[in-house]
Amino acid sequence: MTSPAAGGVQRVRVDVLGPVRLLVDGEAVDVGGPRPRTLLAALALRAGTPVTSDELITAVWDGDAPATAAATVRAYVSRLRRSAGDAVHRDHGGYVLDADVDADRFAALLDVATSPSSTLAPEEREATLAEALALWRGPALGGAQVTTSLRPAAQALADDRVAAQRAWAASLVALGRHEPAIAQLSALATAHPDREGIAADLMLALHRVGRQQEALEVYQRVRSELLDRAGLEPGHLLVDLHRRMLAQDPSLLQVTSATPPAAPPTVGPPTAATGAATPADPPTAAVDVPARTTNLPLPLTSFVGRSAELVALHDLIEGHRLVTLTGPGGTGKTRLALEACRRRDDPDGPWLVELAAVEDPAFVASAIAEALQIGVQDGRSAADLVTAALSTRTTILLLDNCEHVVDGAAAVAEALLSHCPSLRIVATSREPLGVPGERLFGVATLPVTERSPELLVSHGDAMRLFLDRARNVAPDLDPDPATLELVRRICQDLDGLPLAIELAAAELRALSPRDLETQLADRFAVLTGGPRTARPHQRTLQTTVAWSVDLLDPAQRDLFAKLSVFVGGFTRDAVVEVCGTRSAALLGDLVDRSLVEVDTTREPRRFRMLETLRQYAASLLDDATTHRLRDRHARWCADLVTTAGAALRGPDGPAWERRLDAETGNIRAGLRATIDDGEWPTALAMGAALWWWWFRRARLDEGRAWLAEITAADQRRDATLAEARYGEAFLAFFAGDPAVEGHNDAAIAIAREAGDGAVLARVLTSKAYRWALFGHLAEVPAILAEGLAALPPDAPDWVVAECAFSAGQVARTLGEHDRARTRLEQSLTAAERAGHRWMMTVTRWVLAEVALDVDAPRDAAPLLATALQLARADGDRAAVLGGLRSLAGVAARTGQPTDGARLLGMVRGLAGRIGMDVDHMERADADRTLEVLSTALRPEALADAIAEGEGQPIGAAMRLAAEILGRATAAT
Repeated sequence: MTSPAAGGVQRVRVDVLGPVRLLVDGEAVDVGGPRPRTLLAALALRAGTPVTSDELITAVWDGDAPATAAATVRAYVSRLRRSAGDAVHRDHGGYVLDADVDADRFAALLDVATSPSSTLAPEEREATLAEALALWRGPALGGAQVTTSLRPAAQALADDRVAAQRAWAASLVALGRHEPAIAQLSALATAHPDREGIAADLMLALHRVGRQQEALEVYQRVRSELLDRAGLEPGHLLVDLHRRMLAQDPSLLQVTSATPPAAPPTVGPPTAATGAATPADPPTAAVDVPARTTNLPLPLTSFVGRSAELVALHDLIEGHRLVTLTGPGGTGKTRLALEACRRRDDPDGPWLVELAAVEDPAFVASAIAEALQIGVQDGRSAADLVTAALSTRTTILLLDNCEHVVDGAAAVAEALLSHCPSLRIVATSREPLGVPGERLFGVATLPVTERSPELLVSHGDAMRLFLDRARNVAPDLDPDPATLELVRRICQDLDGLPLAIELAAAELRALSPRDLETQLADRFAVLTGGPRTARPHQRTLQTTVAWSVDLLDPAQRDLFAKLSVFVGGFTRDAVVEVCGTRSAALLGDLVDRSLVEVDTTREPRRFRMLETLRQYAASLLDDATTHRLRDRHARWCADLVTTAGAALRGPDGPAWERRLDAETGNIRAGLRATIDDGEWPTALAMGAALWWWWFRRARLDEGRAWLAEITAADQRRDATLAEARYGEAFLAFFAGDPAVEGHNDAAIAIAREAGDGAVLARVLTSKAYRWALFGHLAEVPAILAEGLAALPPDAPDWVVAECAFSAGQVARTLGEHDRARTRLEQSLTAAERAGHRWMMTVTRWVLAEVALDVDAPRDAAPLLATALQLARADGDRAAVLGGLRSLAGVAARTGQPTDGARLLGMVRGLAGRIGMDVDHMERADADRTLEVLSTALRPEALADAIAEGEGQPIGAAMRLAAEILGRATAAT
């Protein structure tokens, strides 16, 4: 629907068939966390009709509303109105949402396709149902709290979705597209194992394409499910269908063309009155006599995620005759390949050839012949028989697990493709086959959702897989926020590796998620509970990894083990430095065998091992080798860090920061090894070099912990120690820790003893600024003068910039605005000469604050715009938050107080998550901004706006900042 807006008419849509979202003119709008989404869902489900405030409170808080619930509802609605305009309005004592809702569109399409009076042709019916199902993006009302009042609507939507899926499957069968229909019904049967109507649909579809044994197995599974859950037998319709199949009743193969029902009758669950399942009409899907055969097994578990990969793989198979899925063991290559093949419509296939049990490459052709059920003939080889059988067929072979017989698989694949023009081959292997025309499809691990307020909305494929498999063994698992965070960490620890995730989920038979997370420290001992029917090399995590490693030659295996010393990735040069010059030549072999991953988008290229592989590799090393590698790795880290430290405040600073970012895991491991070995001078040099990077990346707590451990040791009192103690003071100040003065005074004393004027000048001028900030004005002039006097004549520009910046801050605090501008402009000039980007950013930020001091907010806006641009480009979260906090002051003074309060709430929430106190850093500025906002807004409105901002992600803050800047600069 359309609604009036300041810039014209806008189209508003709300989607509830998946994560709840608001779209304005086709663009998704951030509506907030679970509670605002719940309110939006409640309005959308009754779109066009008034919903009272009390009804919304009940929907959001489910009878446990706080005293501020009414005010919070008003704040949520106000936020919606800012995005959706008059599409949200008051009417007849309630709130009304006038918007298009995807659930309404879904219901209309379903009615058109399944109405008894429908005149749609079979192709039109299938297309209409497919369009309806395409509206679904996940479970209904995702990201909202499905409270008592919303639960009936959510269940009704879920039931309608199942009805549409059954109807769509029936329409596919009527068109002769049997395999997609069977795949759809199989997934439904897995999700609803006690729904007899779904089972009947699937049985009949399988029977009519010649897969009678599988159809009978479906009956047995449903019967077992009903007996286990309710102690009852299936209903008479399913029993009768089973009897007719056993009797080979020919009428079951007859084709019908009835319209699929809107809500296909469900057989079951059993009723208390009869003790039997409730009857339903037999399925009316039109199914042709079997036109193809295959040996692909029916899936016993649901296929989770990988929708984009399926599409890409389908396109690759369409365009190439040989596609090989590569990746480490346990990434799900086989399952993905099966799913892709299952969804094809090749007339004579597909056929699965399992090579895991084939020990000799010479017997690959025999395994294919066995899979195709080709009998042995005297005088003809298996390869000849297979070639003859496939030469006239349009089919696809899935060669699974080729890596241990790769030479034989490659030879047979090349021969078959050369003589069978309508044959396609899909292979799974941990290394390429190396056949001309082969296209590789790398299968990565599943993505793991980052920790964020959106965790409840979008779990990511790894978490979805864990939760899906966990429900099989722990059906009462409550996916509350705390459990979801545990699941996220478990999946992250396991690298998103599907096999490891499935094995971990199976352990919930006996372990809680928290216990499981703890036990994963020894993952190979814990993850041993694979299905008894799984291939031997996939029953435990250790056997899966060993299957690949055992195929390496001694030199490759040696390098594989040594690479375990790296944490989080490495470059080729690092491998040479730590593992020896001969190692680089073997690195490509490990990449080819999927034991090492390479990121080809970065220069220099970076390599990494999955943590599971890294731990296994480490177990292959003896103690002496481990110690030698650890020492070499620590020395390499120390050289890297000290080289970077000297360049961080220069023109190459951003590049070095990114290099240190990439090596974060290695730096932590190297620093820990250096400390544990008592190499204190080296540890001190590393800490003194790293503290600026820790600050730039807002890792305040981490940096302070490392420096505290290093400086607590008995260290030589030199300039390096003074620099480290200054780092402690600097980080403590930004964290709001009163210990800052103790660290700072220690740094001053050590710098004086060491005679290092550059360090002493920086420490003293920063102390002068802090003391001025906190009101110790009498001592400030002397401290500042001593600091500036200590500055050497040949001091680097970056040192000059930092000292002038502190002097400018002192002048500003004392109310000397002209002097402050002069000092800050000196700082900016020196910073630009040096390429000291942080100083270039924060000097503009403070110059903006000076403009606010003299009530010139529109002069402050362009300074802050440039400062934020620099800080975002550098990934400097601390500077970004400081600039955003100042921008809240601009908003307060340019007629945008509500947005200013929201932005202030966002800054506080984001800063709190990284251990930063932005208000403590500039208390006077923070108090002044709050005072201006308090004057412009009522206390309730101010509190609601700040609360609305807290918990929002950085992206939302930057979007709001852009809007504030746009309005502030437009009025100049």
